[in-house]
Amino acid sequence: MSNQKPEHQHENQALTDAENRIKEACEILKRETSRLRQEQESIDAMSKKLDRVHFSSTVKLNVGGQHFTTSVQTLKKDPNSMLAAMFSGKFEMKPSEDGSFFIDRDGTYFRFILNYLRNGELILPDGATFLKELEAEAKFYQLQGILDELKPKEPKVFEESVIMTNEEH
Repeated sequence: MSNQKPEHQHENQALTDAENRIKEACEILKRETSRLRQEQESIDAMSKKLDRVHFSSTVKLNVGGQHFTTSVQTLKKDPNSMLAAMFSGKFEMKPSEDGSFFIDRDGTYFRFILNYLRNGELILPDGATFLKELEAEAKFYQLQGILDELKPKEPKVFEESVIMTNEEH
């Protein structure tokens, strides 16, 4: 190198300096890439945790003129129901001017449907005579659990017999 002309030495030095700067920049980029990957992994882990958390946002419903307040979590309890589909976020739902979501159904029996979703069991008053109407509402909302509970129970013929303990006996 000492045999080179000063201008070539200057060019070589400039190339060496540029090469060193590029190497430094590459190292900085590698460190930043690594830091960003760790940050992304941390965000992904946090996101997975948040998926398991159920945020209970209040929803106002107007069912045939009767007003109800509940949570999205309650409405989504039966994932196969029409209510779960409505409030899944897959469909654009716009509330009315008063902030409630209108459902054009008879609101008379909706409290039983809502309580079923809250409690997981269908509780009706003794001697309820509106089972056909409730069944129609359960079909509309696609609540198979209510439909199953409304089916007539088959009598257990030999349940209280001392002599006959089962059908084969």
